Amino acid sequence: MSEQQVGKIVQIIGPVIDVEFEAGRLPEIYNALHVVADGIDVIAEVEQHLGENRVRAVAMKPTDGMQRGMKAVDLGEPITVPVGPETLGRVLNVLGEPVDFPDRPVKSKERWSIHRPPPSLEDQLLAVLGRFSEPVPIRRLSDETGKAREQVRKLLKSLEEDGRVRRVGERAQTCWEAVR
Repeated sequence: MSEQQVGKIVQIIGPVIDVEFEAGRLPEIYNALHVVADGIDVIAEVEQHLGENRVRAVAMKPTDGMQRGMKAVDLGEPITVPVGPETLGRVLNVLGEPVDFPDRPVKSKERWSIHRPPPSLEDQLLAVLGRFSEPVPIRRLSDETGKAREQVRKLLKSLEEDGRVRRVGERAQTCWEAVR
């Protein structure tokens, strides 16, 4: 993490804040800014460089009580959220804070940026097909879930036509046989 830069809020319009930094010290796009003062604790994300040493950021919490002149600290990295088995079954906001049980923080070993590149199509397909390890459950789907079965059938058919099903392995073939 680089040295934290401190800027000054120059404009607030709803959740949008403009922050001025020293010349040549602008935070990167998607970096998190932290505004703390007099009962205010807000994280904002840099969305645009405006010129004149200013950035435009979007606050992730209400900006009520925020005033021009308050300090905003560049955290030097994007907003991150907890990942891993500790997050399963929990409801988190965009900052990774628990919404379901605020008094029970998520204690995960890893935190990932909210701006990660997506996994490859093959990885996504394998993750979905991992749920269908045997063809029998798919054949026994009720009428209520017939639409889901049809969507899986269409997805696999289009991937087969593109030649991508063969690249992801036997699981895809097993699933395809089950929904055919």
